[in-house]
Amino acid sequence: MAASEIMAHRQSIVASTELLVRSGILSASQHGNMSVLLPGENELLLTAGSGLGNLRTDELARLDRGGRVVEGRLAPTAHEIIHMHTVVYEHLPHVRAVLHTHQPHASAFAIASRPIECVAEVMARWMGAEPVPVAKYGPRGSDLAVQNIAAVLREHPTCKALLLEHHGVLVFGEDAEQTSRIAIALEEAAQLALLASTLGPLRPLPVDAATSSQARRVEFERLGGVAAGSGPAGS
Repeated sequence: MAASEIMAHRQSIVASTELLVRSGILSASQHGNMSVLLPGENELLLTAGSGLGNLRTDELARLDRGGRVVEGRLAPTAHEIIHMHTVVYEHLPHVRAVLHTHQPHASAFAIASRPIECVAEVMARWMGAEPVPVAKYGPRGSDLAVQNIAAVLREHPTCKALLLEHHGVLVFGEDAEQTSRIAIALEEAAQLALLASTLGPLRPLPVDAATSSQARRVEFERLGGVAAGSGPAGS
């Protein structure tokens, strides 16, 4: 792969982590890690440290699918999380980027061992109707943790995120930017769900309504902001 192509993917990760920092959804430490699967699917880029703030393109390591560092260096703590990323690529072939954070509101559900139901439109638009499932706890980076993630991915092959029990969040998408935007939508939905729960029981959106909301967003994106059937001609 050309060096310029790899650099483009490095820049996409940096831009996406800057988006996350600007959004304010990260924990106070800005802890997190992000990877992108490179074309050819035999290598990936992974953030080399434990934080997402002020990331530079040279702070990304290039690894093979087995976790061996091909280029760059990883902090010792980053070695722990390699297979937390690669297990997603193994089970969800359509995924090209994986993000792990401790974003507070979504992580609160993970600590409570509770799925996040689709109760807010913002979640429906980015993630569809399916609740965000919980992967049972395993020590960070352990075989048990990876096995528990794999079990959830097998049961929920269309999910776009999962909660790591007593730990945090994994989000995945078609590229780095989309993955970051899903994480932002998830955090907003989790915050709204927690606030609304103080007023009474939560009511998830009906599946058809959530699916329709997601389809509408996708259609607007496809047509560059003008959805089929919208405007004077389609009124």
